Amino acid sequence: MSYFDKARWISQYRQIREVLGCGPASVLEIGTGPGVLGAVVKLQGVRYQSMDIDPALGPDIVGSVTDIPLGDGQFDVVCCFQVLEHLPYECLERSLSEMLRVAKNRVVVSLPDARPARAVSLFRPRKGPKAVVLDSPFWRATEHAFDGQHYWEINKRGYRLRDIRNGMEKLALARGFTSVKTYRVPENTYHRFFVIR
Repeated sequence: MSYFDKARWISQYRQIREVLGCGPASVLEIGTGPGVLGAVVKLQGVRYQSMDIDPALGPDIVGSVTDIPLGDGQFDVVCCFQVLEHLPYECLERSLSEMLRVAKNRVVVSLPDARPARAVSLFRPRKGPKAVVLDSPFWRATEHAFDGQHYWEINKRGYRLRDIRNGMEKLALARGFTSVKTYRVPENTYHRFFVIR
């Protein structure tokens, strides 16, 4: 149960909110994950399928994110949470291109962001409190060492957020998508979300 601490539950909530936010009829999740997203999406009457390279995990579709075995525009939303860092960085562009190809309306991705940050709550008159994430201003990027799991992380040396976002925007525009939003979850600043519409 330690895997599901409060920070991870909050991240799960953000996943669900981003995926269901456009009222999709169909969702493809890359990586089977713990099954929370699929369960909630199905309860909403949305057609849901999971895809993973490992058949032992029981995905609906066995395949690689770098070569998704589906046609163009098959799902309203394609999502991939805390998965792409488990592949070499050189696979990122191809993986994103494939997700954009298969998606009709939205691609939602979360990735680990190594830059230290702190969430603060600001009080707004007549609107109430709002959580804001502030990046550490005194942080210097460090080299990433493969730990048996992550090949890379955002804001480690050579993996600047600006470069990753610019690459996403270029790929998104080439596929007819119009915007890339990114943010960190205040309750779990290690998870950075990208929403491509």
